[in-house]
Amino acid sequence: MNARSDLKKWLSAPLVVVIWTLWVPYGFEVAFSDFIRESELNSRLGWTLALVALIWLARRRWVAVLLTLPFLLTGLADIYYAFYFGGVFSTETLDAVFHTDMGEASELVTAYLNLPSLLIFMLYVGGYAWLVRHMRFPRQYGRGHWVVGVLGVGALAFAVSQMALKHRFYDILPGLLGIAPTYVQNAESYAKLVADYRRLVAQDATPVHLLHDDRAHTYVIIIGEAMTRTHMSLYGYPRLTTPRLDVLRDQLVVMEDVVAPFVQTRPALKADCSRRAGSIRNGISTTRSALPIWPARQVTGSSGSPISSLSAFPRS
Repeated sequence: MNARSDLKKWLSAPLVVVIWTLWVPYGFEVAFSDFIRESELNSRLGWTLALVALIWLARRRWVAVLLTLPFLLTGLADIYYAFYFGGVFSTETLDAVFHTDMGEASELVTAYLNLPSLLIFMLYVGGYAWLVRHMRFPRQYGRGHWVVGVLGVGALAFAVSQMALKHRFYDILPGLLGIAPTYVQNAESYAKLVADYRRLVAQDATPVHLLHDDRAHTYVIIIGEAMTRTHMSLYGYPRLTTPRLDVLRDQLVVMEDVVAPFVQTRPALKADCSRRAGSIRNGISTTRSALPIWPARQVTGSSGSPISSLSAFPRS
């Protein structure tokens, strides 16, 4: 009876609610993800101390639910992503999500609305609900409570200062909860960058002339995904990384001050290879006088990947 009573008393502690909320998703990430952010462990440790300290200070069940609910909802998303896709959320993931149409979203939900998903939901959310219902606050605080409380308040103060003053979210908040504001922040920075670039283009009156205006021209546009000019010998990098382009340098138009329309490949190619709204200037012209041919490494239409689908886009 004593062991059972001690177990029930331990499970009713607010610390257990916080541990369940924050560390079950981390366990799924460790078990199923190919990689985990280096800051993930530290952020979860810090927020464990901070949330426990706040719950102890408030001594209200509804406050505990209010504080832990954002971590619960994003933690559930972290669990599903690790379990089904073997990874953790990133800004690229959210970019793909926000560029997914309703048809694709419906197919995704239908494909993963199955028994394992239901069992995971019942385990994580149901366990959380049971722990919150049976949560009890200590009648009096001992030395251990005060030590944890002081450490928690310190961790909270540090986290708030980093988010408010330095706009750091990615390595301060765990999982999706840290990625979401980082994605919004990057989108706002990019919008400003595009506006600045458009003003620069509007001020540039340099005429562009073709060398042989009476002939048809073939232009080869090289798109190096996951490549930066800082590692290309064509742009002065000391190692010989682009030897064939170096030989042809006199025949090339080497861009020195061009900014990509997007960080991610998919929206960048949409903007570069079309005249659709949102693209910078006219993109790559696909008028009647031009016949675009895309010798993509991805076979057009194979496996239905986003980039292979884009390889057919200029022809449309």
